Amino acid sequence: MNKFYLKERRKYLGLTLKQVADLVGVSESTVSRWETGNIDTMRQNNIVAMAKALQASPLWVMGLPLDNTHIEFQKALKKEAENYVKLSKNFFGDAQKAKNIICAEARLINSLDDLNEEQFNEISNYINYIKNKK
Repeated sequence: MNKFYLKERRKYLGLTLKQVADLVGVSESTVSRWETGNIDTMRQNNIVAMAKALQASPLWVMGLPLDNTHIEFQKALKKEAENYVKLSKNFFGDAQKAKNIICAEARLINSLDDLNEEQFNEISNYINYIKNKK
């Protein structure tokens, strides 16, 4: 478990122990003990819930290193989303329409954090398949 960074990530997001505990479905003391390392294991459903609460990858919550492909792919997608935000401000006259498109892309990018390595590789392979169909 990524005990060294759970607390920092929670604080960075401006979340209290209670808020995270409520999102994960455990007590505040359990979250606190995960953060300090007094509990060094976490049930699978709690790993997923903690990842969602902290807007992070379940692999990160478990303290596993992400391979460079996964990290680089996420960076590229986030960069594309940032570029899209800039372009959409110039292209779309309707701010609400632009906001809806940007939010949809953000949800897509955030959903990548919920994938395990096998699922991520499947998505990556499918994207490559679509790109090569041209």
